[in-house]
Amino acid sequence: MRQPSWQRITFRSGAVVLGLLTAALASGAPSTTATAPKLSSGQTAHIEEALNRLTWGAAPGEAAQIKQLGLQHWIQLQLHPDQIPENPILVHKLAPLATLRMTPEQLEAAIPPGFKIRQMAMGKLPLPSDPKARAIAEVELANFRKRTARKQDAAAPGNAMTAHGGARAQALQRLAQRLTPEQLRSLRQGTPESRVQAFLALSPELQQQVLGTIPRPMAYQLIAWAPVELQRRVMLAVAPQQVIANDLTEGRLLQAVYTNRQLEDVLTDFWFNHFNIFINKGEPERYLLASYERDAIRPHVLGKFYNLLVATAESPAMLFYLDNWRSVSPAAALAQRQKQIERLQKAQQRLSLQLAQLQWNPDRQNFLRQRLGQIQARLKRLRNAPSPGINENYGREVMELHTLGVTGGYTQKDVIEVARCFTGWTIGVPGTPGGPQNHPAFYFNARLHDNDPKTVLGQNIPGGGGMQDGLRVLWILAHSPATAHHISYELAQRFVNDEPPAALVNRMAKTFLSSDGDLRRVMETMINSPEFWSAAAQKSKIKSPMEMMVSSLRATGANVENPLRLTQLLAQMGQPLYGKEPPTGYSNVGQDWVSSAGLLSRLNFSLMLASNRLPGVRVDLAQFAPREGDALAVSGALFDDLLDGQVSPATRNTIFKALQEPVRPNAVRKAAFATPENPHPLSPAQVQLTAGLILGSPEFQRR
Repeated sequence: MRQPSWQRITFRSGAVVLGLLTAALASGAPSTTATAPKLSSGQTAHIEEALNRLTWGAAPGEAAQIKQLGLQHWIQLQLHPDQIPENPILVHKLAPLATLRMTPEQLEAAIPPGFKIRQMAMGKLPLPSDPKARAIAEVELANFRKRTARKQDAAAPGNAMTAHGGARAQALQRLAQRLTPEQLRSLRQGTPESRVQAFLALSPELQQQVLGTIPRPMAYQLIAWAPVELQRRVMLAVAPQQVIANDLTEGRLLQAVYTNRQLEDVLTDFWFNHFNIFINKGEPERYLLASYERDAIRPHVLGKFYNLLVATAESPAMLFYLDNWRSVSPAAALAQRQKQIERLQKAQQRLSLQLAQLQWNPDRQNFLRQRLGQIQARLKRLRNAPSPGINENYGREVMELHTLGVTGGYTQKDVIEVARCFTGWTIGVPGTPGGPQNHPAFYFNARLHDNDPKTVLGQNIPGGGGMQDGLRVLWILAHSPATAHHISYELAQRFVNDEPPAALVNRMAKTFLSSDGDLRRVMETMINSPEFWSAAAQKSKIKSPMEMMVSSLRATGANVENPLRLTQLLAQMGQPLYGKEPPTGYSNVGQDWVSSAGLLSRLNFSLMLASNRLPGVRVDLAQFAPREGDALAVSGALFDDLLDGQVSPATRNTIFKALQEPVRPNAVRKAAFATPENPHPLSPAQVQLTAGLILGSPEFQRR
């Protein structure tokens, strides 16, 4: 079988390209010249620069549209995203991802979480009455019973493997009863695309029967190459709870690639990273993250910082992630525990008395003995439970990461005092004590709050304030000069330079304080500064894997029908979406993303994208490369469209050398296109290779 073009780079040329990438990215930003422009409607020189840093990357034709609109007007629109109609293509592509539009309550009802499935399996909870939710619950119940059976067989590994193989064989037998031999063979053999087409060729009734009996390995073979609608149908039939995480990651990527509100989306990514939450902290996070990003982050990225801070503090996702839902006043919790013990002791005495008086009724005695045993077990658990108390996680991170910064002047005593102020901020059924096993909504439990006076950063907070104690802390932090500097520094670091100029950061901080933390005004100060447009800022930042992937997809005008494989590759590049476990989030420092393994992953992705080897993604390079013309014309068009013509001699020569590598030993060497004396046209494979190497070049890795 003939190798695709992206696989036909020899080890030597691949090493040359990787060496060029590593050396160029480690050496700092390329030398450029620029002036600080006055952004008028006639300003055109800095359009590409604005696209590189205020969006996920330029899309074909976008620079021309901005030139016609006027750069200043375009920037103002991006700063007011509510005035920009959303891209109908994005609306269409997000439509199947229904969980992104659900509240946590709706999501829990549609796809029951694991603890409810376990209760259903034990008969403690009925199946959902809604037919769709009931079907999903039945799938998860079957999965739960299979996992339970495998655990029971763990003592005999050989038997477990046999049972697993037997279950698959039984599933194939059931499929054989529903399909013709040719249909079954088409689903099991051939290319992934042909298997998808074979499934789609079945009648709707037969498709549903197949999904009900298909072995999981066969199902997963369909998923990556199927349209999103079919992918979700398959997942709902075999592993419904995985749909929630898939919708999150795929929706995030589609939003970045297709939204017209590019600056808002880049800022949403920035602020989610600032208020980071890890999707695998526990099962509740999967049910909470969509609403967290949609309701707590995105609406506030160009609003007042205090409102953003409060929205994240009150979010069930943040309360669960940083364990504040467990944080309680020790005295209040012990008093509440003592009341529970006293109630149980009274119930124990009452049942013991009834038991002594019912010697003539054995059935009633047995029931009372059972209830008495349950009460005694609860009493034992309460007496042996560790002493409750405050949890310092949120108190520390809200100052160190979210507001003041690590050098913001707070002490360990401040951490404890802030944690005391947030006792009673918890999640569960509103109005009742609870935890993440209940509906995960925020509520303030006054019984668990520390009502004694506190002192935070030298400011007194009187006792008895209840929930207002926490809100007062957030107000103090949001209006601190240290917070103004920390937030301004991080924004400038993200949009200007890994080491932003102190004068710029100070002006942004001044705007932050004078505007009551108006983040739109802070962004305007940054964008209108000479530092933003200076030579030192141009191409100074190395793209993160997310930035590199999305800018590649936008630059090539890729049609993303199924983002699943893209999200998997992004994880391999070192940036799984919603996958950063520490609360620090992913690094804003571009140099932190430079490593040989990471750069090799980027180069492989670029070559796969350009040669249409990514399932669910298609690019048409014909829009860039002229249909007629010699190698110089074709390569020049690719350089102009994908790199805005800003290609170094080293990159150009490296690509030329890669194109001259032999396909196999003793093969005729490909035509070079280094000089006009060699005007041979590029083959389609060479066009793909050239585009892939351009996307993997040092110039494209910077913004």
